[in-house]
Amino acid sequence: MKISQAHTAIAIGNKINRPVFLWGQPGIGKSDAVLQAAAKLAVGKQVVQYHDVGNMEFDPILSFGVNDVRLSQCEPVDIRGLPVPDMDTNTTRWMPPDWLPHTGRHDLPAKGILFLDEANAAPASVQAAAYQLVLDRRIGNFALKPGWSIVLAGNRLTDGGVTFKMPKPLANRLIHLDIECNMEEWTSWAIDKGLPVEMVAFIRFRPDLLNTFEEHVKKKLEGEAFATPRTWHVSADIVAEKPPLDVMLDMLNGTVGKGAAAEFVGFMQVWHKMPSIDGILIDPQGAQVPDDAATMFAVTAALASRAVPDNMDAICTYIGRVPPEFSVLTIKDTQRRNPQCMMTKAFVQWANKNASLLG
Repeated sequence: MKISQAHTAIAIGNKINRPVFLWGQPGIGKSDAVLQAAAKLAVGKQVVQYHDVGNMEFDPILSFGVNDVRLSQCEPVDIRGLPVPDMDTNTTRWMPPDWLPHTGRHDLPAKGILFLDEANAAPASVQAAAYQLVLDRRIGNFALKPGWSIVLAGNRLTDGGVTFKMPKPLANRLIHLDIECNMEEWTSWAIDKGLPVEMVAFIRFRPDLLNTFEEHVKKKLEGEAFATPRTWHVSADIVAEKPPLDVMLDMLNGTVGKGAAAEFVGFMQVWHKMPSIDGILIDPQGAQVPDDAATMFAVTAALASRAVPDNMDAICTYIGRVPPEFSVLTIKDTQRRNPQCMMTKAFVQWANKNASLLG
């Protein structure tokens, strides 16, 4: 299942009050998917993460909460709560954990997601303690707020992380979703987040390097670093600082792994040698059209990053001279970055001529 599909599944789980478990490799965006789903479920409301409670003002009715709990760091008592003596009745009652959005917590949003991350990295005793919460939406006498749903996440047993086999009674209470890494969705996300244009162009050029986790594990490659959507996001921060290429290479070696780092730095050299984008915008009919794929990916991404309504005529003229697949990539990225460009006469004319490519 793609991340965008996971958003829909989480929303449905929220509506029907059924817990969802997101399975997937490390670093492919499971945790971020929950935050993105929360933003969509909020429907204009303020999203409040639990660590912000007490540090920001919000209206519990006009907000949507996300409480992130790492089950791998919990003990059974952290879920069930601490026993407290009640001297009036000579009994023991339980003090619930502070992260539980139960009906008595009027200081928390009325709606939200309780996110139990690293769920299967928790020992069986902790997972067993979560049975009642997951199935009955309550811990002891404390019931989950009606507007809150439960989402869990974890790595698969084959992913090489610290995991424990999930008890069958707990597994049977969940909607299980396998999350996959998808290049198109990642590049769209990267554009929205403002990641360096050259990185988006590179991943389009070498999509198999977006996620090298399985190859790293299967081949037992040297080093601890491997490429995932998460480590490319970290790499983007490094690239944005524009360090010397030798420094960049060493840092990326330790972020996305040696193979991916070497290829990206090599692509950066192509990036710096590609035709002038200003030259293309000035003379789209006469500007050079690269004859190699790497440079063409660089040019299309760079053109999209510079696209505004006023220069769409020049861009559409130029991409009319390039192979169709690169023409479409330029338009897709332009639409993502600046939707107003799609209202221009130049785009409408291009779309009419290339309707078959957009289907």
